[in-house]
Amino acid sequence: SRPCPGCRGDEWTEIGGSDRSYRLFECTRCGCCRIDAGGPSPSALYDEYYSTDDARRLSGVFDVLWRRKRRARAGLILRFAPPGAVVCDVGCERGELLNLLQGAGCRVMGTQMSSRAAEFAQRRFGIPVFVGELAEAPFANERVDVVLMLNVLEHLPDPDGALQQVYRVL
Repeated sequence: SRPCPGCRGDEWTEIGGSDRSYRLFECTRCGCCRIDAGGPSPSALYDEYYSTDDARRLSGVFDVLWRRKRRARAGLILRFAPPGAVVCDVGCERGELLNLLQGAGCRVMGTQMSSRAAEFAQRRFGIPVFVGELAEAPFANERVDVVLMLNVLEHLPDPDGALQQVYRVL
């Protein structure tokens, strides 16, 4: 059993019914929850998530709202990042946020578990996107000014290890 990312405790209680394709556990010390899903590899899951030819995962009004939120995030990042910042987005989706930052003068790179989404970002925007984890990326030893992990950390089996990789490249 792995330690709890919240308190480093090592005692878990299984919660929820057994009729699911996953198991849900709660830390007995702090109440943090984790999912053990088993099944396909993360790459296979994310390729299914970004299954269309253009790797789009949202449509209609949701896509419009997500685009708006992305522009607001880019503005916030640019407000605090140094001019010409080097930005790495871990879990960069299709590279659209990185494209906005690149257009504002940042040097950008990303990681993505979906090969479809990574290929889209490379083809459409010319952004280098590595398929896999940050620790394995060829640019992992580069020094970056900003690391983004938007809607990523809660999906990782080892959040502490991921944050150590972020710390290493900053």
